[in-house]
Amino acid sequence: MAEKTSFTVQFAVELVGGGMLTIPVFLLKNYVQLGLSEKELAVIIHIQQWQNAGEPYPSVDQLKANMSMDTQEIKQILALLMEKKCLEVVRETETGTTGYSLHGLYDQLAEIWACAKAMAIQQAAQANQNNTTRSKEFHITCSAFEGEFGRPLSPYETQAIADWIDQDQWSPQLIAEALKRAVMRGVLNMKYIDTILRDWAKNGVRTPEHAKEYEERFQTLKAGKGTVRRKSKKANSQDNYDDAFIS
Repeated sequence: MAEKTSFTVQFAVELVGGGMLTIPVFLLKNYVQLGLSEKELAVIIHIQQWQNAGEPYPSVDQLKANMSMDTQEIKQILALLMEKKCLEVVRETETGTTGYSLHGLYDQLAEIWACAKAMAIQQAAQANQNNTTRSKEFHITCSAFEGEFGRPLSPYETQAIADWIDQDQWSPQLIAEALKRAVMRGVLNMKYIDTILRDWAKNGVRTPEHAKEYEERFQTLKAGKGTVRRKSKKANSQDNYDDAFIS
């Protein structure tokens, strides 16, 4: 047991003593957006590893020592990273030391971060505006129902209105038109209004204007069927009369 503990301690000491390399998670999540491949990312990581070890300008041989890529491929990747402005060879004026700089890489990451933050702020503002508009429309619709019903709405009734707006995506104007139809027919209950709205949705009615056209067509069709039934009834009575006279 002591030997196993000693082995674990020695391994941990060498593991930590060998140095730790910090790779930003933001880089791992966005390197594809920068147009980098996994091999290019691996070269960047190995460059950072050598720089952490005190070698600001590792050679191709040093980079390939712990990689599966050959000399030519690493040279090509270094050239691509410079072309993409993610890597640059710089020379310190004071010390005259040459080294790789990844400032271009992090500048591009900063742009991605700034755009993401701006988008998040814009989306939050839009969501807040939508919530404000939705809340206003909801209260106006509830007030219209209370005015027609002549009483405060029950929790069930207010939830029904919320569902019509949020889940079914029916506009307050269309809901108001359905309420108007229910008032005209003297049937003031939520189930009846829900039936009207679902019938309209089934027939592609999405605006008050379309609802009016649809109702007019429905009434015209209904009136036509009534006329046919009345004529049919009259004809049958005459037939019965003729039959009785002949007999």
